[in-house]
Amino acid sequence: AGGPRIEAVLLHQRPALAEACALLLREQWGLSVQARLVSLQRSSHAFPLSLVLLACPAEGTTPEVLGHSKLSLVVGDGAGVLAESVLIAPAHRGQGLGRRLMEETERYARSRGKHRLFLSTPDKQCFYAHLGYVPCQPV
Repeated sequence: AGGPRIEAVLLHQRPALAEACALLLREQWGLSVQARLVSLQRSSHAFPLSLVLLACPAEGTTPEVLGHSKLSLVVGDGAGVLAESVLIAPAHRGQGLGRRLMEETERYARSRGKHRLFLSTPDKQCFYAHLGYVPCQPV
């Protein structure tokens, strides 16, 4: 069957993935790996939390981090969360994984009773519009 299984996992349930996530985030937006690790280690069931999109090859092999998204609570909006640090590894862009990551992020948010997902992006408005997102006032 065509390639590795793709799945989304919670970083706080798979802390061994933190360093690979930190490297991916640093590659895109800078900051040291150590600074990224400090932020990633705050991931918990209580929010903020990180979702990691993985390629899971054969059983017993190391999964590859394909993408990352962070969800934080929106102050004053019990049904809202803010998606931040949404990223697909450069080598895996253009394969529909950004859509998959957002679908997984939305699914997880809904499973936690969060029905409004906000994000801020300076350069990917067309991508998010294609997924059904609309501009709103800052939260």
